[in-house]
Amino acid sequence: MAEVNGTNQQTYKTFLEHFDKELVQNHFTHAFTSGQVGRSFNVYIEGKTDDDAVKQYPAILFGRDVFGKVSQCIKFKGNNLYIKRMPKRINQNWLAVPQGAVVVIRCSEVDGITKIDRPEADPNDAKYYFKDYNKCTCDFFTFHETTSAKNFWDAIQQTITGSGHVSIPADHLMHVSRDVSETEPDVPYEQQFNDVFGQALVARYMLPNDENQCFFLFSGGIDSFYVTLRAASLFPEEIEFVLFNVAFKGDDEEDENEKANSDELKPTKSNKRNSKSLSPRKIKDYEEAEDRKGGFAAYQWLVKEFPNRKFTFVRVDVSIDELKAERERSIAYAIAPQNTVLDDSIGCALWFATRAKGYVLGEDGVTKRDVSYDDAKYILVGSGSDELLSGYHRSALCKNYDAIAEDLEGHIQEIGNKNFGRDDRIAFSNKRTLRIPFMDEAVVIFVNQLPLSQKFVFQKPLGEGEKVILRRALRLLGVPEQFYSKPKKAFQFGSNIAKLEKKGEFANAKCERLNIDNDGYDSSDDGPGDVLL
Repeated sequence: MAEVNGTNQQTYKTFLEHFDKELVQNHFTHAFTSGQVGRSFNVYIEGKTDDDAVKQYPAILFGRDVFGKVSQCIKFKGNNLYIKRMPKRINQNWLAVPQGAVVVIRCSEVDGITKIDRPEADPNDAKYYFKDYNKCTCDFFTFHETTSAKNFWDAIQQTITGSGHVSIPADHLMHVSRDVSETEPDVPYEQQFNDVFGQALVARYMLPNDENQCFFLFSGGIDSFYVTLRAASLFPEEIEFVLFNVAFKGDDEEDENEKANSDELKPTKSNKRNSKSLSPRKIKDYEEAEDRKGGFAAYQWLVKEFPNRKFTFVRVDVSIDELKAERERSIAYAIAPQNTVLDDSIGCALWFATRAKGYVLGEDGVTKRDVSYDDAKYILVGSGSDELLSGYHRSALCKNYDAIAEDLEGHIQEIGNKNFGRDDRIAFSNKRTLRIPFMDEAVVIFVNQLPLSQKFVFQKPLGEGEKVILRRALRLLGVPEQFYSKPKKAFQFGSNIAKLEKKGEFANAKCERLNIDNDGYDSSDDGPGDVLL
């Protein structure tokens, strides 16, 4: 049997066979509060009658971990229920399962629910046939009350009668301390933070590939820089660190020679390198992006600080023509069912990063070697730091620390619904999985109990007053001030992708660029499999 957060599926089948709400609330769902790596799951109990006429009624269980690090979407169509990690369907009524949600559907007829076997892109994709929805009931368990959970439950009940929505406390992961004490403990908080984060990294995120390489999304901001720095201090020196840095520019100014030879630049084997010269002017177009400048400077410091480790700084340069082509061919389908302007800009930038292709500049600063890391399975990212440590600029608009704490709790409770589901589908479409150490359970528990003054200080300017403990932790590690004192630069702005689209767009507005036809796919059979690349 496959494991779900370290527990055998047979255990969950036993729970389904002897279903009791209190049992589920007190024991069963505890397995899914794990914020370590992240999981989605579905378990099926087949209905049957044995020789003694003892009946086993069919049941389905599905859901996502407490932080929603792995995507899961569902759709009812006719008598079928589809469960998929990535629907790759636009505007077709798919629902994202909320983070920290467990859904149990039971049927009162032995042959009422049938699982339809088919090729699967992900072990947790499935298709179920319901003989009669009226013979079924649904129970819904969540670890926190959110608008996303309410809307999902309302939508479920339009198809299957709901017998109950139970909220299960997960305060150790969701509650943010209101303490505002500025008294330092014997061991400084920043030292404790470095220790907790480092222990989590070594225990759960040291995942080199067969080539002994670890991969990082590396913008040069303090979040990705901190993840990379702590890993460089703790992982074995023989592991190569590959840093992906994305930048966009507005006009496709490739010369005719580059266009004619564009096929030559497409690596067909992992780590294949081709050499070609680029004009300094064209390189500069991308080098002006804030993420490129900051990322390369941070990379240079790491190389000097860790001379025995190999670092590879992979430039991922994206023209507007390539952006438009890949959005229409692949990216929009991976982002769906989300569809806002913010989803578009972050999703596109992340897609090019997780494609794991780019080039490395030679010592002359002109000659490039194309690289492709096709066997990169995991990519470490700095996501979650802003939500945990009050990194968004709007924190400065809060009137007091109570408002800061409420804002942080809101971010944590919705981070999987707004960010991680989309990000997981993007990475999954490139056959990668993101690893998010800032949202490791041990890190979250430690950060949530910190005094709020370790996260945000009202009297300090941007670049100093937010994510205070992270900046202090970097300073304690001997990092130059230039790398920990700069204000947050969002991925979409630092990479320049936001500059390529319409000015004045609202981040949460529906993005028309994502409103793409489904290219003739037969939407009547939205079965799992066939990852669109």
